[in-house]
Amino acid sequence: MQKSNKEIVELLRKVVVVYKIEKKELFRTAAYENAADAIELLDKELFEIWKRGELSSVEGLGETIRGHIIELFEKGSSEFIDRQLSKVPETVFILTRVPKVGPIKAFKLVNAFNLMDTNTVIKKLKYLCEKHKISELPGFGAQSEKVLTESLKQFEAADKSPDRIPYDYAKTVADDLVKYLQHFKGVEQVDILGSLRRKAQTIGDIDIAVVAQEKVAMEIVKHFVSYPKKISVDNAGDSKASIILPPKLRIDLRVHPRTAYGALLQYFTGSKAHNIKLREYALGKGYSLNEYGLKNMRNLNEPIKTFDTEEKLYNFLGLRYIEPEERTGGDEVERAIIRTKN
Repeated sequence: MQKSNKEIVELLRKVVVVYKIEKKELFRTAAYENAADAIELLDKELFEIWKRGELSSVEGLGETIRGHIIELFEKGSSEFIDRQLSKVPETVFILTRVPKVGPIKAFKLVNAFNLMDTNTVIKKLKYLCEKHKISELPGFGAQSEKVLTESLKQFEAADKSPDRIPYDYAKTVADDLVKYLQHFKGVEQVDILGSLRRKAQTIGDIDIAVVAQEKVAMEIVKHFVSYPKKISVDNAGDSKASIILPPKLRIDLRVHPRTAYGALLQYFTGSKAHNIKLREYALGKGYSLNEYGLKNMRNLNEPIKTFDTEEKLYNFLGLRYIEPEERTGGDEVERAIIRTKN
């Protein structure tokens, strides 16, 4: 029976949740996480690969997990996976999609308050927070209750409006990702871009940039697409990647060298209207501006001028640094012109 890559990944990630609750050996948990990651990165359906007899050629799938997948294709289900998932109520898997709620915490909450209805689990948990019942649980407390209350609000808001999400929710998600990336070898700097950096009230996608040498870019991309909270990988290249987080939040990553980082930071912070105004201003000074730097239009043979910081880019154009929140496409460029006294 055919099952999509997305369906198989979801099953494997649920096994990971169960293993984390049971505190299984790390290598067992990692095996299922790695398998899910490997399948997400495939550009072909695993079912078609299996039909051609080439399942063993897929890297990241151990013999045991391949066996479970073959059983899924042949019978429509896997006895082992079904047995693992039966150990944990479905509501636990729902709660692990809430920011800052891991498998163990989700399992404790579900069992402590008998939260077995998938349709009402979020609503009931919000009510329990309002009545300060969470703080009474061993290992939780008032601060945990406060954090959970905010996480539930953010999750609900994002779930109701998947196209645009509130700033606070997006900031929480982005900050967690920044921390995840900052500690990886070779990462020199991490920045949030786009409307989130401009502190817009609602956010569409989240854009993140990393400063790193080209030789480690691919390893950073692999680390990014292995982010435990993702629900899928949209694409992954040598220096760029996109993942999807619950409920349907897209995160785009760009890895860039330090030398040209300033122009990239400026370009992808926006807004579009601000960038148009800035490009027009730069053209008036004889330069074409893009995400890589400034091209001298009076001497096309001259190498593109790069900047390692935004400040240097703005200053080169005779402008004071314009804060991201000010980049609206109004008169901020004109107001930023550095006037020289005669």
